[in-house]
Amino acid sequence: MATKKNYSQAAMVQGILRTLGSRHGITIGQLAEEFGVTKRTIYRDLKALEEAGYPLISEIVEDTTYAYWV
Repeated sequence: MATKKNYSQAAMVQGILRTLGSRHGITIGQLAEEFGVTKRTIYRDLKALEEAGYPLISEIVEDTTYAYWV
């Protein structure tokens, strides 16, 4: 895992949204590495975004989970 970066929760969520908006599909592992956190943290933040009403989807392709902002 990459070196942990010091993002506030709000900054990380905003960064995740920005990243999802600029790429068509990114793996949970890539997001975790980019933000220097665990995959579990990314899953938690994606769930919070979905619960807040953001139209996110995920799909599993060959045992790899991809996230999308639709």
